[in-house]
Amino acid sequence: MKGLRALEFTNGVATTVSDSEMLDGMSVVGLNGFDCEMASGASVVGVKKLMSEGVIKKDDTVVGILTGRQKDAMLPVDYHHDPSNKFAKPPKN
Repeated sequence: MKGLRALEFTNGVATTVSDSEMLDGMSVVGLNGFDCEMASGASVVGVKKLMSEGVIKKDDTVVGILTGRQKDAMLPVDYHHDPSNKFAKPPKN
């Protein structure tokens, strides 16, 4: 309940994202030279989603939390080897 009180106190908002979207967010962070765990990808895609819905405006200040390293080192590799993923970069032969 503390999280809900914090949202109410700060006039904050929350949204949901899918596992697939979290992987996309993790990939975007990786493409920019950083490493984070899959769940941290929710910050990236959550902000983008709220911007597209007009909840977050262009001049708003936003803080996104990225934590830790991905425990399964193959998760990002597998993501990029699957061309059906939005930000996949399959290896060139």
